Amino acid sequence: MGEFSIWHWLVVAILLLGMYVPFIFYILSLQRALESIDQTLRPVSPGLAWLLLIPLFNFIWIFFLVVWISKGYEKMWELQRLKAQSSAGFGVGIAYSVCWVLCLIPGLNLLVLIPSLVLWILHWVQVSQARKLVLQEST
Repeated sequence: MGEFSIWHWLVVAILLLGMYVPFIFYILSLQRALESIDQTLRPVSPGLAWLLLIPLFNFIWIFFLVVWISKGYEKMWELQRLKAQSSAGFGVGIAYSVCWVLCLIPGLNLLVLIPSLVLWILHWVQVSQARKLVLQEST
């Protein structure tokens, strides 16, 4: 009693993989979105998206990435390199980031967990759509 068997550790490992695998694909999507921004207009190196893997630091870093990705697409539109304006999910991204930070507060974390997950998925979709917009116009 009180000791973990191999089955307990297996369940923990599966749960951790279930959380981190989608997060890895989300970061990859953010990196690709940054790569799709013209290099002269890119506010930050795409590889810096992987800093989201640093615990606690990611609660701050996501705000910067959301703003930088949005500004990059905005600059491309202003210089007429995009036919349609795209915020790349700025509003949803900021809302997701706020909910993500609120998940740190005990008692409030369970209340904002589901909205955070929904906003995360919506932001992911909008960033991917903005990237596809750039790819369509470049072909």
